[in-house]
Amino acid sequence: MIPGFDHNNSPSRLVGRRLDGRAVMRTGSGTRCVAEARNASEIWLGSLVVASATIRALADRAEVTFVASGAPNEGEEDVACAELMAASLRRAAHSRELVVAAVVGSRAAAKHQAGDVDFPPEDIDCAVALDAFDFAMKAEWESDRWIARRYFP
Repeated sequence: MIPGFDHNNSPSRLVGRRLDGRAVMRTGSGTRCVAEARNASEIWLGSLVVASATIRALADRAEVTFVASGAPNEGEEDVACAELMAASLRRAAHSRELVVAAVVGSRAAAKHQAGDVDFPPEDIDCAVALDAFDFAMKAEWESDRWIARRYFP
């Protein structure tokens, strides 16, 4: 838990809660990647829970670059997500079961332990909930800050 924040980075601790209004999101890797990609023509926040919607949003783009934001020597789950989306954009077959297995077997998943409030094992189920949401997330620079909004393709 970061001092001054209402929630940590655990998605399972937010299940069933409705968050309204403005929010500040801070992640260890993803936020930094967005900030570094300032010159990109567009920035979309991809994950397995919004994979199909993100693919639909990007379907007409001539070129898409995927950036896996996981920590060095980790990030198998980010690579698996990028591979799934890239295959889908190419209309190539890709095993969703292998993607789920990569996430469940990742070094990041191994950090989740029963009783750990920051890394509960229930977060892994949240991470592999393919297409849990029907929107994509687009980040845009507005008023000196990054704003991410839902986008319904």
